[in-house]
Amino acid sequence: MATSAVQPERDKLLCPLPVVRLRQSYNVTQNRLFMALVAKLQPVFFRQFKGLGDAPKPVFADSELTGGYVAVDLPLSMVSGKRHDYRNLRSSLGRMADCPIEIPVGDGDAVQWHRVTPLLKVRFLRINGDSHAYVYIWHTVARTLFDVSRGYFFFSRTTFLACTQRSTQMLYLLCERWRKRGLVNLHIATLVRLVQAGKGYRRFSEFRSGKLEVARAELYELFRQHKSTCYFTYQPIYQGSNVCGEPLSVVFRIHSSDTHSEADCAQLRHTVFRMLTQRFNLYDRPAHQLAARVDQWNYPAVIEKLQELYHRYRHRGGINDIRAYTYAVVSKVIKDHSPAQAVELELPLAA
Repeated sequence: MATSAVQPERDKLLCPLPVVRLRQSYNVTQNRLFMALVAKLQPVFFRQFKGLGDAPKPVFADSELTGGYVAVDLPLSMVSGKRHDYRNLRSSLGRMADCPIEIPVGDGDAVQWHRVTPLLKVRFLRINGDSHAYVYIWHTVARTLFDVSRGYFFFSRTTFLACTQRSTQMLYLLCERWRKRGLVNLHIATLVRLVQAGKGYRRFSEFRSGKLEVARAELYELFRQHKSTCYFTYQPIYQGSNVCGEPLSVVFRIHSSDTHSEADCAQLRHTVFRMLTQRFNLYDRPAHQLAARVDQWNYPAVIEKLQELYHRYRHRGGINDIRAYTYAVVSKVIKDHSPAQAVELELPLAA
């Protein structure tokens, strides 16, 4: 499928959070069709977005319903400009009507999952020679699934269409969802369900090579070609001091075109090194050891702690060995902001 360089202002779509929390087993083509529905519903989403903070209003007014359904006219050309793809698109959309899904209702520990079959009904028409799908979603489902007040994020339609693997699609949306935070820790059960629709795996090494590495490489290539503005790296987190076997979770670091480059990180480390040696009189070797562990995620916390310590030493004193105390405190700050300590923002999903 042909794609072009990302146009940030024109290409971004607003996506309600329940859409990506949806438990579904769609393939690559079906995910593209589903996100085409998201694109068609942008006026509804932005209407909600502008009204956030006002008195709650229905996601869809009764006047927008057709026999109790939300009806969406979906030109197949939104998904592919190639007419020979239309038969596959119609077949994929028809099979979506038979795919059971689970919709999240509530948040946090109180979330419940409602099984819905089918999510949609569909009929096909030709309008002025073009193939259209009329998609119908029951109003109670649509009002839950497309509720912007439950959270939202933005993603690039061009990037999503360029992904050729389900794993890349889902992890790209994960990157966009947590882009500003730059870090997210997923329980392994949550990650497996997200990436391969709950099919499970025998060993993490197989899942890693067959899914995570494929997605990482594809998204980074899109980033390199300026067809994506973000990519990810990841690190398995094991129990205790183990570094092999089956991990408890996987930490994703999200890199984007607006985050620090390696040169920027080197400058951050140099700043910390100078503070340690000039303000706290640390020797070069321990100062280098601490500064080498600084990155764009833990840098703000390290600087804040150093400023706090400097103020304390100047006005209070009471520390016998300032060098040793500073080293221990800063080392703990860096450890507390390491991937292993990242907040797990997704709850484990039931098998």
